Amino acid sequence: MLTEDYGILIEKIAGSLLGEDELDAIATTLESDFYIQVHFFMGLFHEKNALLRDLFAEEQRLFRQNSNQLVQTVESNCLPMIAAQLTNSLLAQEISRLFEKDETWKPLIKALWENQGNLSMTAKALFMHRNTMQYRIDKFQELTNLSLRKTDGLLFAYLSCLLFETTE
Repeated sequence: MLTEDYGILIEKIAGSLLGEDELDAIATTLESDFYIQVHFFMGLFHEKNALLRDLFAEEQRLFRQNSNQLVQTVESNCLPMIAAQLTNSLLAQEISRLFEKDETWKPLIKALWENQGNLSMTAKALFMHRNTMQYRIDKFQELTNLSLRKTDGLLFAYLSCLLFETTE
């Protein structure tokens, strides 16, 4: 325990038993059955070396950014951190302005990202016909010259979306 209500668990790399889903179930159970609010932060595995203290400190800063989720991981928090670095980017701000003009872009980009660019799964998640979604993707490219069909374009649009959410 580091403080009265904050502690850390360190587990060996081999044989890791608890994943994100298991920790989410534990946190939900503790909250609903015992009225104890618990948050879990899953860092990366690190070797014991001179950088360990700095790596741990960076992970702690990363986890302080979003305290709403019961289980936070490095991968769930690193993209918002990277998006925050884009606040001075005029290109990202330009893409963000599209979200102000048309509120349908943000859900499309987020769903496309969450479904790893899979058009059929994204259309299903948005309750949208696949052809309609393809039309919207083509329209976004006409407006921005940024292809949501390519991983790089989708990543930049997604980071711009995260940036827009933090400035709202």
